[in-house]
Order: sequence, then structure tokens, then C-alpha cells
Amino acid sequence: MPELHILQIISGLDIGGCHGGAEHFGAELALQLAQHQRVDLCAFWQHGTAMEQFWERHLVKAGVTVYYATPWKGANNLGGFIRGIRLLGQLYNNGSLDISHSHFQLGSICSANLKATGLSRGAIRTAHISREWGDGLFSFIGRQFFSNWLFPLVLDREVGISQAVVERLKRRPVRLVSRKKPQLIYNAIRLSDFKGESNTRQIESLPSLKGRVIGSIGRLTAQKDFETLIKAVGLALPQVPSLKLILIGDGQLRPRLEALAGELGISRQIHFLGQRMDIAALYRHMELFVLPSRWEGLPTVLLESMAAGVPIIATDIPGTDELISDKQSGWLVPAGQPQLLANAIIYALRHPVEAAAMAQTASRKVEQFSLVDTAAQYEALYADILK
Repeated sequence: MPELHILQIISGLDIGGCHGGAEHFGAELALQLAQHQRVDLCAFWQHGTAMEQFWERHLVKAGVTVYYATPWKGANNLGGFIRGIRLLGQLYNNGSLDISHSHFQLGSICSANLKATGLSRGAIRTAHISREWGDGLFSFIGRQFFSNWLFPLVLDREVGISQAVVERLKRRPVRLVSRKKPQLIYNAIRLSDFKGESNTRQIESLPSLKGRVIGSIGRLTAQKDFETLIKAVGLALPQVPSLKLILIGDGQLRPRLEALAGELGISRQIHFLGQRMDIAALYRHMELFVLPSRWEGLPTVLLESMAAGVPIIATDIPGTDELISDKQSGWLVPAGQPQLLANAIIYALRHPVEAAAMAQTASRKVEQFSLVDTAAQYEALYADILK
């Protein structure tokens, strides 16, 4: 197959702050595709953070052309979004673009526009989560008009990153008038980054972590529900007095979470590490990885912890339950239940042999989620569209 000109559109490169797993995957996919194809990456919103600059340097070094559509000026920046759409139209008005591939809802509007105006030969989107657009009136309109009708009718393909996401896409009313079916392609990671020697790379400075250290990674938002995890640590401390929690990531709820730790009298046990560029190496400091999310698509951090060999406790929610089988490759607990989560943490730390066996099972399973294989599936999908 001749070299393709592919555009990946993500919401931004401030990964671990304003952006999370969908953006991380989009950037990693661009890096993998760039080994065989001509790849551009549009990080739609520009934040000007150190993390954004880190990822930009990484991508450019690999041969990916990186640009930003518009500066970030808040979630309701309609003028900025319109300017961003116009910029994309100007950049590709020579008709050189083969595939436009979006990883977020507003980006999918851009892909649909490039396809409809003839500036991209093919256009697809990857749905990274079942609960798209969020809450509120605008979100309702977005789901009804764009996700339920426009995207499936205008775009060539829609991909779901988990069976749960695909099933939601299949239930839309558009199925009655469209023959196009959503396709399952699991998200994946670069496995070598988290196994063996790669996982012993130098890390940035850390606080003293003597004791029983558990960790979690994600944006500090309501979706990730770190409030429940902090409460669970407080409940588990009488049984595990040396317990410590490291939280990696940043977000709007950080002041509230820090205040909660203070109110519970456990500030010394909770370490907020913020955004980090050495996450792969940090896993080796965790005795247990905990993901307390209320909803997910297919959590990248679970794939990472599985590859790193860290025992896992996660919430029993769609997407997550496709990666973790309860009491086989980890423990699953109901979302939003601090006491049940605390009980699971205590049990896992008191049964290290059992925890290690589950981690080994998870490590074998994650071999199915190789970025090399996933990128190959997307390349095959692009080729099929262009036929």
C-alpha cells in the first residue's frame, strides 16, 4: 500500500491535566503510524504547558507534524472552535489528505466537515467513552444531533474502544437507516515501555515512600472519583497503619481533594504528584494499583499497570470489566463505595501471594493490547475505506 497522508485530531496534548487517555492514545497511535505513513497531529486546544511541550517534542522527533487549531480559552469557546475548523480547511485545501481520524466529539465535527467538503478522502472517529458530551443542554443536543445522526451518516467509519462502547453505538436510532456498523478496535499501549528494563528508568524526585504504597493515575475530575479512594484510605489506615497513596495527575478537583485529605487527618498519607513524565517508572513503587472511576471507556492506566505487573483493584463498570476479571486478574468493587474499596485494599495487601498471581494473569492478558497490532488494524481500516 502506498504511503498515506493521515491526520489524527485530539483535543490537546496537556495529558494528565486537561486531557487524558483518549489524547494519550491518539498521540501514541500517531507515533506508531509515523513509522510507515505521513502523519499530522492536530492538538485542537493549545494550553502552553510543560506537558504539552514534552509531547510535542516527542512527536516531532518521530516525524509527526504537530500543530494547534486554537488557544484554550475555556470549554464554551465557540469562536475558537469555528476558527479551528477554518484553519483545518485552509491547511488541507490542496486535497492531499487521505484520512482524517478524530478522537473527540468536536474533532469529529472537524473530520465530518473535511469529508463533506472534499478535503479528506476518508474520515473516521474513535469513540473513547460511552458517556459522550457530558451533561447539560448543549451535551444533550450534541448527543442527539451529532453522535446519534450526523457522525454515523457522514463519516466512513466509527470505532469503539471497548465492547461496551460499541454496544452503545449500535443502539442508536440511525441503525434503522444506515448499513454502516461500528467496529471494535481496542485501545492499546506500547508494551515495551512498561516491561523489563524499560520500567527501571530514572524517575523524577519523589517524597519518602516508606510503607505500603498504593497508587492511582488520572485527571482529578469527578469521573475518576478519587474522593472515594481517599476516603477508603482513611478507612483502611487502622488496619494498615503504614499505608500511603500516591496520586498522579492534575485537574480542577485537586484543591477539593487536598482539603478532604486534611479534613480526614490523612494529609501525610496522601501524596499528590501532579503531572509526570516518568509514569512507566513510577509503577515499580506501587504495591497495588487502584482505579476508582465511576465510568470509563477502556482505561489506559489499567493496561499500563497490567503490563507493569502491579496487582489491581478497580470498579466494576463497563469497559474496565473487559480488562479485569474479578478474583482472577484483579479485584472489582462497586463504584462509589469507600468501605468496600477499603476492604479490598486491606485484603490485597494482606494476601501478597494471591495478589501476585492475579498480577501475573493480568500481565499475560495485556499481551492482546499491543499498540503495534492496534495500529495495524487502523491501517487496514484506512485502506478499506479508500478502496
